Amino acid sequence: MLAACVRPCSWGSGTNGRLGHGDTIMQLRPRRVAALQSPRIVHASAGCGHSLAVSDKGELFSWGQGHNGRLGHGNQETKMSPALVQGLLGHVIVRAFAGWEHSVALTREGVLYAFGAGDHGALAQAWEEPATPARVCALGDDGACDVAAGAEHTLVRTRAADVVAFEWGLGSQPGARRAGHKMLPLHVFKAV
Repeated sequence: MLAACVRPCSWGSGTNGRLGHGDTIMQLRPRRVAALQSPRIVHASAGCGHSLAVSDKGELFSWGQGHNGRLGHGNQETKMSPALVQGLLGHVIVRAFAGWEHSVALTREGVLYAFGAGDHGALAQAWEEPATPARVCALGDDGACDVAAGAEHTLVRTRAADVVAFEWGLGSQPGARRAGHKMLPLHVFKAV
């Protein structure tokens, strides 16, 4: 569990450093994440094996299991403590979500970035696993105003008030259409 606030805390299983305390020790009670005491954290998300935090300056931090590049640091290394995602410097991140094996980050301008496992279409990319943040172009010119990441899918609310899903479409998640080897967004809700 990760609680976002000025001084974020985490607790629960410390496997793969997902709590950000620099170790793998289970925490039964909330403990402040020391590496995040300096930047003011305005948003946080906990995935299965990794966590994300957004500072008030629009910086994205990630830590935990790095498998499939889900941390966005250009490799698959596990990070035991929060580390700045260098690939998003110069962008003002307002929200970020940790899925099962992928991550998504939304900029103030409505641009969506994704990284990690994309084999189920969660990244709106064609079977790729970018280890650094990659712009999601499948939204076209709509732009995003909100985003959420699930196990193997991502939901996006566009500025046109549509809700768009990215995923394989064969499981229990909302659905996407497959065209050859490309994942296409499915408009779950189309604004009128």
